[in-house]
Amino acid sequence: MIAFMPIAPDDPGSGPQPLGSFSHLRLDVQDIDSSVAFYRDVIGLRQIVRYETPQRTIVQMGADGRLPGIELWHEPWLGPPPPSRVHIAFWVADVDEAHAEAVRRGARVLISPFQVDDERIAFLSDPDGYPIELHHVEPRL
Repeated sequence: MIAFMPIAPDDPGSGPQPLGSFSHLRLDVQDIDSSVAFYRDVIGLRQIVRYETPQRTIVQMGADGRLPGIELWHEPWLGPPPPSRVHIAFWVADVDEAHAEAVRRGARVLISPFQVDDERIAFLSDPDGYPIELHHVEPRL
């Protein structure tokens, strides 16, 4: 399981304030069960709720089983999701360790761990091809 890092509080500054807290990101998926298994078993998210209707299945997942998180949508009539430039980033304690563990659990590598200035980054793929970024930024002294 990936070890998540807590997010540092934002500086309120003087700019516009957000409407509210970030809740979730919707991802259209081809196979809801394989996507749930990936985000649970490889990434380490926990299911919050699952809704099933005749038209769709929706599963919300998040770290610690709470939002913010992702919302997996499966609507059979939509077909496979189109290629996307969207990626999901997770802040982890150790990119190399999290990357190796995710690969051991079946994740497909898109880009092996690399360094950019004070940030370590790697990219994996979920079952539908969405890029998953693992990153860690070293604190600046």
